[in-house]
Amino acid sequence: MQLNLALTDAQRQDSTCTIPFRPDAEEVEKEVVNLYPECTFQTFEGFGGAVTDAAGYVYSLLNEQQKRDMMESYFSPDHMGYELVRIPMDSCDFSTGMYEAMSDPQDRDLKSFSFARTEQYILPMLEDAQKAAGRPLRLLLSPWSPPAFMKTNGQRTYGGKLKPEFADFWADYICRYIQEFQRRGFQVQRITVQNEPKAVQTWDSCLYTAQEERDFLRDHLHPALVRHGLSDVEIFIWDHNKERLYERVRDTVDDSTRELVSGAAFHWYSGDHFDTLDLARRAYPDLKLITSESCIEYRFYGPEDETDNCARLAHEFIGDLNHGVNAFYVNFPK
Repeated sequence: MQLNLALTDAQRQDSTCTIPFRPDAEEVEKEVVNLYPECTFQTFEGFGGAVTDAAGYVYSLLNEQQKRDMMESYFSPDHMGYELVRIPMDSCDFSTGMYEAMSDPQDRDLKSFSFARTEQYILPMLEDAQKAAGRPLRLLLSPWSPPAFMKTNGQRTYGGKLKPEFADFWADYICRYIQEFQRRGFQVQRITVQNEPKAVQTWDSCLYTAQEERDFLRDHLHPALVRHGLSDVEIFIWDHNKERLYERVRDTVDDSTRELVSGAAFHWYSGDHFDTLDLARRAYPDLKLITSESCIEYRFYGPEDETDNCARLAHEFIGDLNHGVNAFYVNFPK
C-alpha cells in the first residue's frame, strides 16, 4: 500500500502542521510512504524511563500539581504511555549519595537487609507513575555494584570485581531486591547482571569479563532465581555501550547459557553502531535487544541544546527500532 503526502508548499515550511495523506494514484514518484502490513519484524514492547534515587529526590520537591502533570505526561496512556521502568539496586551515579541495603559480611541470611533508601525516594515516584499509567508497570532492575565488602577493592567505586567467595551471597542479595519490589505489588520483568561491566568509574561500578559474567549468571544468579521461585524473571547481559554488544553476546552465550539469557541490553553513549545490532539479531534471533540507558548528560549539554538533544534521541529511536530493538528506556537527564 502506498500513501502520498498531500502537502502544499506552505505546509512543507511549517514543521508544526498536521501531515495529511491520500491514497496513492501512482501519479507521482516522490513523497510516498510505503506500508506493507504483511512484512513483520521484531515485537516492540514499549518505551520506558528510569526511576532513580536522584530523580525521586527532585520529584519529592515538586508540588502536587507538578507531580500530577509530570506523571501524566510520561505514563498516562493518553500521553507518552511509558510502560517500562528501570531502577538501580543500591546506589548509582543517579543517586543523591552512596548506599547499600546491607553491609555485614556475616549476615548470610540477609536479616539486616534494609529497603529504606529505596522507600525514601524511589518508591513514592514509582507508585505515582503506576497510578498515572493505570496498569502495572514492568520493572528492570540493574546493579551498579555489589556491597563493598563483596569486592576485591573493598569499595563500591573504581571498578573492582566480585570476590568469588561472595558469588552466591550476591546472587541471593539480587533476589532479595526483586522480592522486596514484588512484596509491594510491583512486577519485576527483568534484571541485568551488571551495569557497564567494562567501566571503572568514580561512582558505583564493578568489572566482569564476558566469561565472568557467563559463569556468574550460570553458576550463581540463575540457580538463585530458581531457588527463590523467581525463574520467570528475564536475565539480560552486557548493559553497556553498543559497539561491543555483538562480541559480548558471542562470548557470553554458549550451550551452557543459551537457555538462561533472555537478551542483551545496551547504552547509547558511544555512537550509532546500528550494524552491531544487525549482527546480534542475525546471529541470535531469539534474544531480545533493549536500549536500557540513554540519558542526556548535562555536563556536556545545557538547556539551550534542547532541540538538538531531541533530534539526537529521535535519531537513536529510529535507528534502534530499524535494527531490531524490542524496548527502549529513556533515562531522565543527569
